[in-house]
Amino acid sequence: MQFRKLLLPILFAAGILFLAAACGKEGPDAPGPDDPQEETDPQTEPDDPTRMDILFRTPDSHNIAMSYLGNREYQLDVDGNDPFIFSARLFTAVSMDQVLLEFDYKSTYDIDNLQIYYALGGSASEESTQRYGKLPATDTYKHFQADILPFLTAGWGRIGDCLRFDPGSKGSGILLIRNLRIRAITEEEKRAAEEEADRIANEVLPIVAKSLAWTPEVEGARVSWENPYGAALTFSAMFKDVTGTVRTVSKTSKTDDFISFGAFTEPTQVSVTVSTRTGVAADPVRKEVTPLTGEIPVDRMTFPRYSSIWNSWNGFDKMLDRNTDTYWHSDLTGSGQWFVADLGTPHKVNAIEAIRRKSDAGYGSPIRYIQVSVATEDKDDAYRIVVPKTNYHPSKVYAGHLYKFDETVARYIKVEFTTEGSWCHLAEFLLYYATDPASVSPYAKRTD
Repeated sequence: MQFRKLLLPILFAAGILFLAAACGKEGPDAPGPDDPQEETDPQTEPDDPTRMDILFRTPDSHNIAMSYLGNREYQLDVDGNDPFIFSARLFTAVSMDQVLLEFDYKSTYDIDNLQIYYALGGSASEESTQRYGKLPATDTYKHFQADILPFLTAGWGRIGDCLRFDPGSKGSGILLIRNLRIRAITEEEKRAAEEEADRIANEVLPIVAKSLAWTPEVEGARVSWENPYGAALTFSAMFKDVTGTVRTVSKTSKTDDFISFGAFTEPTQVSVTVSTRTGVAADPVRKEVTPLTGEIPVDRMTFPRYSSIWNSWNGFDKMLDRNTDTYWHSDLTGSGQWFVADLGTPHKVNAIEAIRRKSDAGYGSPIRYIQVSVATEDKDDAYRIVVPKTNYHPSKVYAGHLYKFDETVARYIKVEFTTEGSWCHLAEFLLYYATDPASVSPYAKRTD
């Protein structure tokens, strides 16, 4: 819990950085959310182009009466449930460099949960909002700031956007706000933030390392961890793959997360190291992992080369979606069609499955023959045939489309088809490494 407390100011700051850039007139006559702000805003300082001041709009509020006190200071008299007030709309867009929202505040009541809506086009939505927790009552000005980069990245900050400021679910009291603005972060602040992030990362490093958990996968494993502290840590898994090559797979993460790695098929010693940005590392965690066998996960596959494709709606992703009504469809380029599947790293394979398009019963251009070749390099002369040209049985949707061969190490699998017409379509493509591939196939035992 002490580390959560250490991170609270940072995480709190990371949420609120997106109040609107004001360019309108001051006080009750300021333009409302339906009116763009005037470009000649007396509050904007021309000698500080990194800063945008924020204006409130009196009529655009609920259970809040606003008074402008001068010198960029507002008094909000809050009384009732669901109080909120809008800013004026943006006249100029917010720069991606202006990632810090800040203001000073005093309050006579506890704000149970400050919420800010980043209203696209003036429309407040739960899809674009952030809650920042409790702001306790205070009779002296306190400073508040937060990082709004996530909202900028999501598209907020264009001309016509605005903010809705909700000081709690209900309240009765006076809230003073001054120097409400967004601005760029200074180099000094960046350095200070990096130093603080490094300090926290160093402190939580051994705790996160102790949370590592292992899960066997087909020809590999997954290691997961708990990181509720927001610390940027790098997780590196070192192991020997199926070719005997020592490999390292790394991922940098600030949250609870995982990495999957492989491929290996025998019980394998895996070493995972957790380190910080500055290179400080926890002691490696070593574990022997016995991987599973079965269907090779489809998320490891890409299709770098192929004979043709009809359009983007009939791409190779349709062969991986477990839906026999969707399919890869070739272009009209002749009866010989093919594709190459890339597993990313060498795997052991001993079967493929190629499921026919369900809806057409072989319509138009049924597959008659199939041939399968494998390679560790995607070069034409590197492929060797593991399934010679053989009958495909186009009258069946599921049955008869599993093709077994001797266990082999391959990264690339080339599948070639001969059809009766000018095009080819395939609904599902699966790869296996298993003692009995048919026993783990979702389709092989079917007779239709």
